[in-house]
Amino acid sequence: GVTISEPGDFAPTAEERWVRLFISGMTLTFGLAGALMVPAGQFSDPMSIAVLLASVTTVPVAIAWYLRPWASPRMAIVYILYADVGIVTVLFAFQTHFDAMPGCAMFSIVAAFIVVASSHRVMLIHLAIGALTLAGLAALAVSEGADPWSTTSRMVTIGSLYAAPFMIKSYIGQLRTSAA
Repeated sequence: GVTISEPGDFAPTAEERWVRLFISGMTLTFGLAGALMVPAGQFSDPMSIAVLLASVTTVPVAIAWYLRPWASPRMAIVYILYADVGIVTVLFAFQTHFDAMPGCAMFSIVAAFIVVASSHRVMLIHLAIGALTLAGLAALAVSEGADPWSTTSRMVTIGSLYAAPFMIKSYIGQLRTSAA
């Protein structure tokens, strides 16, 4: 069988500056993606303010990731929760839920962090949240008049991204077993 990593197994890798820079950059990218949707008219006025405020929170979080050494497994879970709440909140705030669906790809990016920083169980919970969000957005999109075939195609395409983190985590576990 393939050994699945446990939290902290890869902490030395994540202490490396380039990994922290990557996590920091992805955090800023998420904030930028949200902020860029505001002038596109995707949110009501009150939600535009909320999305901009959420986007601004990514700056101190990104700086902390860049400057600080590797966080504890508990802080990794807090970061994952922060990302999930932000992603779900912003995506459901879209006025056109079909247009929000591609944002669910962000769950896959956060899952790449989980591969390194947390457990298989945390990844399962995280990707279940991603799948439920994607299904909810798809249902809302169809109820708003989006073509059911296009919506389902988009859901299948984006949902397939959720398999990659499992393959990567299993592969890393297999490499660790082979190296032992």
